[in-house]
This record gives sequence, C-alpha cells and structure tokens, in this order.
Amino acid sequence: MRKISLRYRIIGFILLGLLLVLGIAVLRLDSAIAHNLRSAIATSLGVPVRIERLHYNILNGQLDVERLTLDNPEGFTTPYFMSATGLMLRAKPASFFTQTTELESFQIRGIDFNIEQQLTKNNLLIIFGNARQQRKGNLQANLLDRGKKFLLERAIVDNVTSHLNLAAFPATKPLSLDLPPVSTLELNNVTPENIGGVVLSDLVDRVVSGIVKTAIAKSQASMPQGILRILENSPLWEELKRELNTKNG
Repeated sequence: MRKISLRYRIIGFILLGLLLVLGIAVLRLDSAIAHNLRSAIATSLGVPVRIERLHYNILNGQLDVERLTLDNPEGFTTPYFMSATGLMLRAKPASFFTQTTELESFQIRGIDFNIEQQLTKNNLLIIFGNARQQRKGNLQANLLDRGKKFLLERAIVDNVTSHLNLAAFPATKPLSLDLPPVSTLELNNVTPENIGGVVLSDLVDRVVSGIVKTAIAKSQASMPQGILRILENSPLWEELKRELNTKNG
C-alpha cells in the first residue's frame, strides 16, 4: 500500500508540475500578445495604449480583452481619446501561428471616444495624421509580405458614445456636446480580399478610423438641428468632415 501511495504521490507531483509549467506558459503568451497589441496600436496611431486584462484561449482561438484605452496625444484634457469596455476576436487556433490569420469573429463593446479641440490643435486630427503617415509603411509591408498578416471581413461594434469638446469655437465659452449614441454599427470589408491581408498596425488603423467615421455619420443623422447648425458654422467641423471622408486603400 505504501508503494502504491508513493506512486500516486509522485504522479500527483508530476501533474502539478505540468500544470504549473502550463500556467506559466499561458501567462507568458498572454503577456506577449498584450505587448504586441499595445505596440501595434501605438505604432499605428501614435498614442499610448493601456490594456487592463487580456486572455488568449489556445484551445478555441479566442482572444478576450478587457478595458482597452487609447490615450490622447499630449496637451489634451479629456481622459482619453477612445476606450472600449471589451473586445473579442476569434480565429482557428492554428492560424494564429501561420503567416496569415483570418479572423472569423471580431466584436467590440462599450466604445466611448472624445473629440477635443484646443485652440489650433485637435486630438482626432493629430491621431488620424499619425495614422496617415504610418500607412505608407503599412502599404509597403502589405505588398512585400513583411510580418504577420490579418484578414477581417466584418467587425461588430455595440454601444458607441461620443463627445465633442470644443475650446476654439465661435462662442463665448468652450462647448461640450454629447453626440447621439449608436447602439450597433457594422464595419464591412475591413481588409479587401485583393490585398491578401494586412499587418496588425494597418488593421488597427482600419478598425479605429472605421468606428469613428461610421459613429459620427450615424450620430449626425439623428443630431438636433440646433446643434448641427452650430457645428456647421465651425471651421473645425469642415476640417473634420474632410478627414472623415478619406478612405483607407
């Protein structure tokens, strides 16, 4: 009995050791993915990125992110440019380790973003300008097959709220506006099939700019006429509309 007991004890220690090693490996994988995601977003948009929690399920290929925050460029007072309560994407598990990953599902919930104007600078225009400068490098990487690629047909975004904070405005004091919320929006054909996938920083640019452009367009359609007339008299609004009308290639 002692021999049997000792044998089971040894097996138990071995299994415990394997579970510990597996747990450490999963934590390291989650940490590496979080680092790569933060780096790709920061590279694409030129702002710091914070991730509260990230977990990748290696068995079903699902990646879950809790509280993703894109900070403002320096010099702005709103707490962040964009924040998401959660993000979920899924692909075939093995495809994450191949050259091109086709994302089968991509969902974002609880988006909140701030457009802030301070005198002669605007946070959205700065961030979109950073992304535009990065697109040339993204295009070269896409064409030359440099780095890992991603394919995404459709993204679903739930519960989008947006705010305008305008300091340089034809009024006596700064104006803060909450745009009409958007319950659900869809981004279709995020990565066109003819380019065979895009690098992660390009995917980030396409998703973030798509969310902002689509949300503002939907909000504008239900915006009270009084607010819309005020905005239409602002030079900033014209500049924003020109930027929002640009398309990714």
